[in-house]
Amino acid sequence: MPICEVHGVVQTDLGLALVYERIAEPDGQLSPCLLDLAESGAITQQHVDDLHRHFDLMSEEHVVVSNENPRNVIYQTWPDGTGRWVWIDSFGSKQTIPTRRWSRRLNHRRLDRVREKFVAIAEASMR
Repeated sequence: MPICEVHGVVQTDLGLALVYERIAEPDGQLSPCLLDLAESGAITQQHVDDLHRHFDLMSEEHVVVSNENPRNVIYQTWPDGTGRWVWIDSFGSKQTIPTRRWSRRLNHRRLDRVREKFVAIAEASMR
């Protein structure tokens, strides 16, 4: 899946909170987000190619995103050096009338706009 697993809810002193899958590197450190990778100059062409595959899968799986924050997509590297992008927050429909949830065309159009924004961030950091 292109999104992290949601394991349930937990009561906190601030109210209910969702419990998500931990996206980590082989050494146990938390995986970096798109913005952190871009700002550190660590983006490679593989990251950009994987980002395109990520958005293709998001469209295929009809994932609705509600916040275009580049901190919401994390790159997890596997022990063999390959990796994947994972959307970690602000997915699912929150509108009273969830038009993008009902319309694949509208959702696909939105995901394409988010893809363009995120790929531009990634590619700009490679220059």
